[in-house]
Amino acid sequence: MPKTISEHATKCIVHPQLGLDTQCYSYLIDGMSGVSKPNDNLAPQRIALLRLYLYLPGTLWITKTVAEECARIRSTTRAQLHQSFSQTIFGELPLRNPAAIRERELELVAIHKGENDCRILGEAEDVGHTVLLTFDTKFIRDLASRTTIRLIQPESYWVSLAIPSGAKPNNLPAVENPLSHQTWWRW
Repeated sequence: MPKTISEHATKCIVHPQLGLDTQCYSYLIDGMSGVSKPNDNLAPQRIALLRLYLYLPGTLWITKTVAEECARIRSTTRAQLHQSFSQTIFGELPLRNPAAIRERELELVAIHKGENDCRILGEAEDVGHTVLLTFDTKFIRDLASRTTIRLIQPESYWVSLAIPSGAKPNNLPAVENPLSHQTWWRW
């Protein structure tokens, strides 16, 4: 049995490139910035997001549209927090073919009304994400069968990895980070 999550992840998956939609990205930043265990109806999804970040090797990725949506957050403090995370912790891959993304977006909008969802999926396909995490069940229901990307909720993806309980995280909050003294995110 693998001793670390890296060994386990290497045996289970071929280094997926995990993308986040805007809501997942924002909720993950909330989880990383907060201390309290989430307790709303999305708590299992929020906890799974933080675990994915802490336990999996590599990084989580955002696309251009996700970054642009976060830049439009009305609260200057919150917008700056998102920008800070995107510049230091999360990656944004450059788009390869913006014209093809636009065509793909128009194709998907005929099936799913969320224009930005469709653009984010097109961008995720363009940059080579293998998984796109979203809380949006309608987004998943409408478009999962229309893409080669695994469009899935964070909790379902976490469960699908079958990471053994007690595995060591790949990343740990720094000792001065209040999350380091919490246990709710540990598996």
